[in-house]
Amino acid sequence: MSSKAEELSLEDHGLRQGVFTYYILKGLKGAADPNGDYIVTVKELYNYVYAKVREYTANVQTPVLTGDYDDNMPVALRRN
Repeated sequence: MSSKAEELSLEDHGLRQGVFTYYILKGLKGAADPNGDYIVTVKELYNYVYAKVREYTANVQTPVLTGDYDDNMPVALRRN
């Protein structure tokens, strides 16, 4: 989810979309692949989005990941 229940999901006209959406898309394109294996896992994506959204919003918005999942589940492949 893009934020905790008691928080707002922020939009930014400079990004031309929501902050969460901006970093999800950027992460899926490869920015969330810190180990360089060309696979973006759900945990890598969450860690990337969490850090970037918190930083961009000065800790006002907090992405949340819930449910049962394998941390190593691939969600994207990064192109060379």
